[in-house]
Amino acid sequence: MRRQFVTACVVSFVLLESVRALHVPADFTLAQEAALRSEFSRAESLAVVLKRESPADPTGDYAMAAIEQMRLFGCEGTMSPAELKRRVQIAVRASREQVARTPEEIWPRYVFGLSLGLSAVVAADEGSYWHAYRAGTESVEQLEEVLRREPGFSDALLALGAYHYWRGAAMKNWTWLPFVADTRNQGIREMKRAWNEGATTQHTAPGMIVWALLKDANYHEALAVSNQIAARYPANRAFVTARAEALFGLRRWAEAAAAYTQAIALYSTDQFRCPGSVEARAKRGIALAEMGKCSEALPDLRAAVSSPAHVGYGRDFRPTQNRARALLERCLEKGS
Repeated sequence: MRRQFVTACVVSFVLLESVRALHVPADFTLAQEAALRSEFSRAESLAVVLKRESPADPTGDYAMAAIEQMRLFGCEGTMSPAELKRRVQIAVRASREQVARTPEEIWPRYVFGLSLGLSAVVAADEGSYWHAYRAGTESVEQLEEVLRREPGFSDALLALGAYHYWRGAAMKNWTWLPFVADTRNQGIREMKRAWNEGATTQHTAPGMIVWALLKDANYHEALAVSNQIAARYPANRAFVTARAEALFGLRRWAEAAAAYTQAIALYSTDQFRCPGSVEARAKRGIALAEMGKCSEALPDLRAAVSSPAHVGYGRDFRPTQNRARALLERCLEKGS
């Protein structure tokens, strides 16, 4: 125990020194925390302050684009897709120029890597997969360069870990080839290091880790992590939903139904068709039906069956919809 305490103190000291050396803008951390709490107006105000006080620093540009992307996924976006794309392009251009001016500095290069990663996400959403590949590859190169120059800056491992996990998941059926490796576990290890050691990723990393754990059907660990982040950020739809997903995967139906109800309550009435809301209501209906509570489940099951198979943001709603349809038929048979 004493050794762990000393190690923690040393790591904390090293990280603090690293943050000072890297000149992490204080408002960046504050904006990030506000966004995680779903206080988007405050987060955007802090990002604007960042840009106003340091016009040449690309951090404000990246923060504004990242916050808007978070809002868009939650059906709370204030920009059109074209405006978001333009904002991301501004962040990429500003960070590229800053890296060219000060190639020895770590923080601008880190922001450059993150901006390129965001550009890849936007391109993939548009179906521009070649641009997504190019931007993603350059993002990885920049983040790897950050670690070569500053091995202790574990924040870069969050985006790299997400990339390695995604690549491993995409190629898992091809690992019989000698040049293809399953990098999923590597990605999760890297994201956990960013969680434990990062200066700016201590609260953003768990969400990415849970995403990977849920995808791997590691529901017990996903629940342990999501319990922590949902308790810290009870207004964050993604974190609350992640906890519900873990409970759903464990077939703890009563708890899952309650957790989905909590997630649904975070959507306003005009966000009824938001992908997250559609899926949460469908799975709540499934959980209720699995408990035999058909009368309570029927409204959710009927809504799920009548929803489009593709509900947005790359989600394939068909497996959930098919399960809801089967349970709806079973419930109706019982009632007849």
